[in-house]
Amino acid sequence: MERRQETSLDTPIPDHCHTDRPSPCAQSPLPVAARLRHLWGLHLLRDDGGGAASTVRIVKETQYFLVICPFASRSPFETRIYPKIHHSSLATVSDQELKDFAFALQDTLKRLSIGLNDPDYNYIIRSAPVEDTRVKYDHWYAVIVPKLTTPAGFEIGTGIYINSTLPEQCADFLRGVKIE
Repeated sequence: MERRQETSLDTPIPDHCHTDRPSPCAQSPLPVAARLRHLWGLHLLRDDGGGAASTVRIVKETQYFLVICPFASRSPFETRIYPKIHHSSLATVSDQELKDFAFALQDTLKRLSIGLNDPDYNYIIRSAPVEDTRVKYDHWYAVIVPKLTTPAGFEIGTGIYINSTLPEQCADFLRGVKIE
């Protein structure tokens, strides 16, 4: 699921928020996650290469969620909300966890809005398909991508994104944003 807030004139409908529920044809990351877990005992979301630096990328921690700036983000201030309790699908979380997720999402969006002067953004909820709700190698999670840069020809042509902002700096900045 993807939600957009866009105010630029090059969007289909300026000053319009909407939510899409796509049915993607692209290959799911689940086979990759399953292979990592089977071959090396790694978890696709928890073992991201950040090592000890991972704790400095935490923006906020709630009872059920961690808000982080990921190790290899595609754009500055990309933020992810990960559940602490394993659920492959958003459909299997408790009401209390949903309330905590809503708080974490609202808190994060406020930090981005106040700290970065209300940028356009997309947020995506990545969740296992209904038939895979019990898999052990996947977590559902949310991704928030503020639109602060424009992809250039290299990024568009290769699918390789250049991000010159360190996630540790982004997390530190967002932790320092005062919200009411």
